[in-house]
Amino acid sequence: MADLIHDFPLNSVGGARFTNKEVRIDGYETDKAQLTALLELFARAEYNVLYKKRPSGPAHIVDLTSDQRNIRLCTFSTEKLITGWYALKSMSYAPHQSWTGHYPWKITLLKIGTVAGHQRYYRVTDLGLVTNDWGI
Repeated sequence: MADLIHDFPLNSVGGARFTNKEVRIDGYETDKAQLTALLELFARAEYNVLYKKRPSGPAHIVDLTSDQRNIRLCTFSTEKLITGWYALKSMSYAPHQSWTGHYPWKITLLKIGTVAGHQRYYRVTDLGLVTNDWGI
């Protein structure tokens, strides 16, 4: 099983750090084209995702883009990271001059929730089971 952000495979995931609202992941790519595609995935994320604290419950995360492209399902094979829905926040790339074919990156994600808790229409399994007052 691979580490995925939506359908984008991450080559290597190293360390991960957690805070109350953020997950920071360190890793690297071995292909320059994969790094460019990862940078494009995070191109509109930094200023288009809002994190709002609520005193009565979990934080509210808002994606300002019209197509909600910054909220993604992330699947992780490592036990340190939890598979679920995340909002893309930022990505940084710091190349090493002495390493060729090694492109290290740092990704910051905002955790929204697990797959079961935040999947739209999760409890509806068959439209034949859905009833209404009109008898349709």
